Amino acid sequence: MPIQLPQTLVTVSSESFLIGTRIMLESFLTYNRWFSGRIVIVHRDVPIADQERLVRDFPKAMFRNPSPDLAAAIDRLIEQEAGLSSRSARFLSLESFWVSEPGTLLFCDSDMLFQTDISDVFENDADFLACPDRAEIQGQGRDQTTMAELAGKSGNRAHRSFNAGLMAMGPTHRSDANRAEVLAQLSPSSWAQVQSDHTDQAIFNRMFGREVTLLDPRYNMMVGHLANLRGHDAPPLSEAKVLHFNGPAKPWAFDQHLPAARKDAAIAKAYELWFAAYTRHLVRHHFGQR
Repeated sequence: MPIQLPQTLVTVSSESFLIGTRIMLESFLTYNRWFSGRIVIVHRDVPIADQERLVRDFPKAMFRNPSPDLAAAIDRLIEQEAGLSSRSARFLSLESFWVSEPGTLLFCDSDMLFQTDISDVFENDADFLACPDRAEIQGQGRDQTTMAELAGKSGNRAHRSFNAGLMAMGPTHRSDANRAEVLAQLSPSSWAQVQSDHTDQAIFNRMFGREVTLLDPRYNMMVGHLANLRGHDAPPLSEAKVLHFNGPAKPWAFDQHLPAARKDAAIAKAYELWFAAYTRHLVRHHFGQR
């Protein structure tokens, strides 16, 4: 039986990321008019006034802080692993396991841009959906415990590594057992085995790398990896259904534009698409035109 259309969308935001959240939601709702569910925005620092402004524009949205046990586990890990402190907000995606709304949950990073209806991905007969990460697309994948990239290429691995930017999970994944496993994965002793620079993605991969159903990478086109993926089995930017501005070169981080464009001129086209959506958002919500 195919996974159900999502009834809840979850994302993570912060005061500095809020414009990305707005454009992600604007683009998602523009193309996915079938969605009528709740939008949950997990955060720790968005001012109340900014929360109220966003909810006025997106009435189905609600802000929530991470659950106390999750927040405490993240804080304990950061105390032991100071190098994670600048990226601690990424762990807030794990709040998805604590979201109690029924039905399928769709998680989307706030640095994504939707360009089409994605309802067709939920025709999969699966309970956990995600797109391959860079290492998986390049053919080597990762070790499920350490998240280190494997040497050589193999199509026979049981574990498939995936990017956590866009994921769909059925309600069975938000179980008491999985919440307990998330907290265990956040323990300093467990985290000591991780050899990559991942955060939340390491935990999702360690837990679900053997049961994930991989979607076409067009549904999570990693803009920050475009140059690295050329020559591999990766679609071009022009075929992207969902753009993911992974890495530091966010569309709203103007100081990162030139360094990123020098590495790959295609990113300028991706910025153009994002700013077109930004303009539509301004016209719709702030200039009184509908």
